[in-house]
Amino acid sequence: MILRASLLFVIFTSSIFAQEDGLEVLREKLEKNAKENIEKAQLVWEQNKKTFFEEGDRRLLKTFQEHAPYIQDPLFKELESLLLNKETNNEKISRVLQALTISLEESGAMRLLNYFDDIPKNEKAYTLWSIIQRGDKQIHTKCLPYTTSANTPLRQAAIEGLLVYGNKDHISVASQHIDYEKFNLDQLGAALAEMGSRIEASHFNFNPIALDIKHDSFIEGLLIFLTKNPVKESGNYLITIALNLDNSNVNLESQEQALKAFEAGSIQFKWSKEQNKLQRFLKSNPKSSIAKEIAWTLHRLGDSKGTQFLLETPQKSYKDSKGEWKYAVSLAKLQVELNLHKEAYSVFTRSYKAIRNPQNRNRIRGEDCIWAARAAAGARRPTEALEWLDRSGYSTKELRQYKSMPEFKSYLDRIGFEALFGTEN
Repeated sequence: MILRASLLFVIFTSSIFAQEDGLEVLREKLEKNAKENIEKAQLVWEQNKKTFFEEGDRRLLKTFQEHAPYIQDPLFKELESLLLNKETNNEKISRVLQALTISLEESGAMRLLNYFDDIPKNEKAYTLWSIIQRGDKQIHTKCLPYTTSANTPLRQAAIEGLLVYGNKDHISVASQHIDYEKFNLDQLGAALAEMGSRIEASHFNFNPIALDIKHDSFIEGLLIFLTKNPVKESGNYLITIALNLDNSNVNLESQEQALKAFEAGSIQFKWSKEQNKLQRFLKSNPKSSIAKEIAWTLHRLGDSKGTQFLLETPQKSYKDSKGEWKYAVSLAKLQVELNLHKEAYSVFTRSYKAIRNPQNRNRIRGEDCIWAARAAAGARRPTEALEWLDRSGYSTKELRQYKSMPEFKSYLDRIGFEALFGTEN
């Protein structure tokens, strides 16, 4: 028993030593590779810095970036040397900072922050942005004081950097110090748009002053933010842009984005008041370039006026053609999209039965049969849905792409659908 225990101990300790030896070999290998990469980066910098300082060749920036993060070491040494020399041309410092900011990683960001006070004033803003971009929570916290800087570009860089990369607490603090009168509105709009999709954006302190700014690119960014983060006070603002009520020549893309933002936040707005504006506009401007989007918005928000507007033209064409198949398809497809499956099923069925010639029936496109199948499935007619799927003439492989359609979801475990979609075991 003692012998067995001794053998197990020897095997166990040997295994540990073997693992330690393996880790030591790995560590030495990594250190050697790092040293070689640093030496290569040092050589690249020494060979190109004269040209870079003299010409500022942007192609060289790409070369330096290819050697990131190892090139940070020679660049920091160069920066330190330049900052210590009081006769240094600031353009050289600017060039080194350009190379540094594109090759920074987390530890380099902290290192650069330690040099920040000595960096020329006109280089501070973009340098701080880069530090925040590459930094961690600790660095972001150290950058918070710059959100109240008297240097407007520096203050804006700090605030926008924290909005885009900071945590909820940083966003909450930074957003309180935005100067909507002095900040570059193009940059601020871009930052709002980028921050908008972040979960932490809900901690942004919204200032209604933003709704009074008439600057195209800022408005575009603000609309993207409001689509993801509805603000109660913005209802009238969004409708004004969507309908161009102030005749500000807003572009169609911004009008559509304003509608999306309004729809996203409709539960917070006085819906009946704004609803009337949309209805009146639709009635007075049926040919407007934004009319169809308004109708869809109304429909999705449960307003039948929008639904009726969308159906009016295809219903008339269908009626005037006396149920001709192509007009039936056009109407029924729209009805499916509007979740009017029973109506779509009726249109498809009636029009199909009216086609007496077997050859004409055989010419029906497979895609149209899929729409008819969706209509039937949505109308709770699974047998007819299967018939339409089969009638499409599509192979199991071709049909599989339609398996995810919402109308088929509740029938996927049925034998017929399993067979057609190729989902049976």
